[in-house]
Amino acid sequence: MTRTLGWLALVGLVAGLVMAFGVAPRELTQGNVQRIMYIHVPAVWVAYLAFLVACGASIAYLLTRRVDADQLAESRRGGHGGRGTRESRASPSCS
Repeated sequence: MTRTLGWLALVGLVAGLVMAFGVAPRELTQGNVQRIMYIHVPAVWVAYLAFLVACGASIAYLLTRRVDADQLAESRRGGHGGRGTRESRASPSCS
């Protein structure tokens, strides 16, 4: 399942790049610079969605104390334990 989802994501990414930079017409005043928005705007929406899922799962965990809600929130917030990348690399005593 995960492997299939990874391949589908890769195909979708390639299709999006082809559509954004090969098929979509150039904007008259900004040219190719405007085409970058075709990549960045959907990426921002996905980041907002991940934040909202983590927020909702965290609230669900606080209300119900179900472990699966906590695991969902953990999977959506990133892999560095809530610390910034600088802190997690700089202090080896942090677990």
